[in-house]
Amino acid sequence: MTGGRIVHKLRGAARKVKGRVFEGEDVDSLKMTGWSGRCARRVLVTLVFVGVSIALAGEPRHSLAVQEAGIGEFLTRNVFALTILFIFLVAIVGTFLKSRSKDKCLRDFQGYDVTIEAGDGMEAWGELRVYSNGIELEYRQPRRGADGNPETTFIFYDKQYNDLRRVCRYSDQLSQEDVARRERDVRRTANPSIFRRMNRWLRNVANTFRDALLEAIGAAVAQSKSAHPTSAVMGTQDSRVSKLSQSLISYAARAYDPVLEKHIFDSVLVEEAYGEQLVRHRGVLKEYSRSFIEILDVELRGAFKLPLRAGGRAGMNRDYQMKVEGETLRVSNRKREPIVVKEVIASDFKKEINRKVEGGESISLDIDGGLPEDAVIILEGKRRADILFPRARAWVRYGSTREQYAGTLR
Repeated sequence: MTGGRIVHKLRGAARKVKGRVFEGEDVDSLKMTGWSGRCARRVLVTLVFVGVSIALAGEPRHSLAVQEAGIGEFLTRNVFALTILFIFLVAIVGTFLKSRSKDKCLRDFQGYDVTIEAGDGMEAWGELRVYSNGIELEYRQPRRGADGNPETTFIFYDKQYNDLRRVCRYSDQLSQEDVARRERDVRRTANPSIFRRMNRWLRNVANTFRDALLEAIGAAVAQSKSAHPTSAVMGTQDSRVSKLSQSLISYAARAYDPVLEKHIFDSVLVEEAYGEQLVRHRGVLKEYSRSFIEILDVELRGAFKLPLRAGGRAGMNRDYQMKVEGETLRVSNRKREPIVVKEVIASDFKKEINRKVEGGESISLDIDGGLPEDAVIILEGKRRADILFPRARAWVRYGSTREQYAGTLR
C-alpha cells in the first residue's frame, strides 16, 4: 500500500470520527479512544514498520550481513543508525500523542462553570476548556483587569498545576443541563458497563508494564554502551533516548495506583496541605490521574466569594440570589442553613456588613456610591462541590463509610 493511500485512509477515518454523534457523551472526552485511538495506533505501527524495514533492508551488503552474522550482532554493529531512527520515531509519536492527550480528571470538568483557587489566594472563575498543555477559563462576559485592559479568558498551563489549591465545581452554580450531564457521568462510574471495566483493566495493565519497559530500554542502552565503550555518540545520546522514551510512554499510558484503584467510587477522607494547615475533606473518589484526584460531593465551610457584576455569576446561583438596584443590594438565602454576609469589596472599594441571613430570608443593603464593575460579595456558610485536588498538595489518607447517596448533589 502506498504512502498516499495510507494518508487518504487516515484522513477518511478522522472525518468519520469528527462527524460522528455520540449520544450522552462529550466528544472531546472520546479523543484517543475508539476510532481516533485506532488511527493513532495505525500511524505508530506504520512508522515503526517503515523504519525497521529501512534499517534492516538498506543496501545489499546489509542484508548479507544480517544473514551471516544474525540480527542481534547486526543491530549491535549498527547501533548508531538505530539510535537515530529510534529518536526520530519516538519524537514523532510522542509529539502526536502529547498533542491529543488530556488529563482525565480535568476532562470530567470540561464545559462546566468552575472556580480555580490558587495557593496564593488568587481566584478565577468561568467555563472550563481543557487542552493537552493547560486549561482555559472562558468568562461569560468580558472583564477589565487591574490595568484596565479587557479580559475574555484566563489561561493556566500544566506546569502551574502544582501551584493550584483546587478546582471547584460548585453544585449551586450548575444549570439543569449540567446537573443531568453530571448525573449520567456519575452513574457510569458507579455502575460501569463491561466495556468500561475492560477498558480500565487494559489501561491498568499497560501502566503496570510501564516501569518494566523503561527499565528494559535503559538496559538496552547500557548494553550498547558496553559493546562500544569508546563511542562518544552513545554517551551523548543516552540521556536523550531515555528522556524521549519516558515521554512517549507517559503519554501513551495513564497513571496507575493500586491503592486508589481499590477505592474508586468509595467514600474517602482527603488531607489537603494548605499553608501550615492540614485540612481534611470527606467525599467520593471518582477518578485520579498523574496530576489530580477527583472528589465528589465535598462539603466546604468558610468564606467564599461571588462576583456581583462580572459575568453575572452571582445571578446564576440557585442557593443565593443577589440583585443590584441602583445603590441597593438585595441578598436572598434560599437554603435552610443560615449564612453571614461579611463584606463587599472591589479594587478600590470596601464595605463591611457582617449580617446574618436565615434560611429563606432576604436583606437589603445600602451601597453608597453604587457598586464597581469588579465588586465581589463575601459570604460565610456551607457549600457543596466536586473538587480536583493537585496530588502535590492533597492525598487520600483514609477510607470512610459509604453513604446511601454517595456522589449525589444533596
